[in-house]
Amino acid sequence: MQQTSAVDHYAGQHILRWLRTKGVLISILIFVFVAGCATEPKKPLSIEERVRVETALGAELSRDFETKLVFREDMELSVYLRKVAERLTAATPEFVGAAIGLFVIRDHKEDSRSVWRNYSLPGNRIYIAAGLLKKVEYENQLAAVIAIELGHLMRKSVLWRVRQHMDAESRALGALGPTLAQDANSFDHLLLPEPGQLKAVEYFGPRGVFNFNQETLLAAASDAVGILYRAGYDPRGVSALLDLYRARPEHSPYEQAVLGKLIQKTRRVIAESAPLRNPVVRSPEFLEIQKRIKKL
Repeated sequence: MQQTSAVDHYAGQHILRWLRTKGVLISILIFVFVAGCATEPKKPLSIEERVRVETALGAELSRDFETKLVFREDMELSVYLRKVAERLTAATPEFVGAAIGLFVIRDHKEDSRSVWRNYSLPGNRIYIAAGLLKKVEYENQLAAVIAIELGHLMRKSVLWRVRQHMDAESRALGALGPTLAQDANSFDHLLLPEPGQLKAVEYFGPRGVFNFNQETLLAAASDAVGILYRAGYDPRGVSALLDLYRARPEHSPYEQAVLGKLIQKTRRVIAESAPLRNPVVRSPEFLEIQKRIKKL
């Protein structure tokens, strides 16, 4: 009887230890479940909310970025550029009704050369190099300059780069965040920084937010073809603009290998489109404003 009692006692102790262990595990699981239920997942921003946040971020970026620019002021030219931009945006669903800011700036200095770099920031602010404008001979070329920047705005190119930099800083080292998406449906997954979170943004150089990868450049140039086409401009203005860069490599913002791919890509996209009837190439208004452009 004593042996049986000892066995029962041992078995009972073992069962109690097992129950206590399981009880701890169950308690942990219940705590995690309750905590997870208590923390509501962050709701995705609505379209209107995203527009407001992007506009606020753009205003914050532009205040800093514009301190690094030298502007070329000409009221008549500004009015004309805005008209071209409005014609382009009116035919582009993503920009219908949106206000566009157009600014002419001094060419970017890199080492001993002046580079025709154009920029765009969230909030629909576009900056165009004066040196490039002076060499543009056709209105559809000029429209292509604006259309490419609209392509970057559509693809939120700068916001992706800003997000990548913030993610890289938070991890100190490692992969630079998500791959820049080319599918418009993926833009909803871009985690926007809150206004006020931006710190010491780099604009120029290899780590600059305007240093886009090849896929982004190709996508924006392809978008530009469609933007010109829908607005009634001859879409060959994009390839003509790229040919201008190729003819003046000392001023081109593109590496020659990338520029060659851009030209091939845009020509292929243009060839896939039906020819426009009476597309805008060089209007009388452009010929008049060109005289002012030459004086920049």
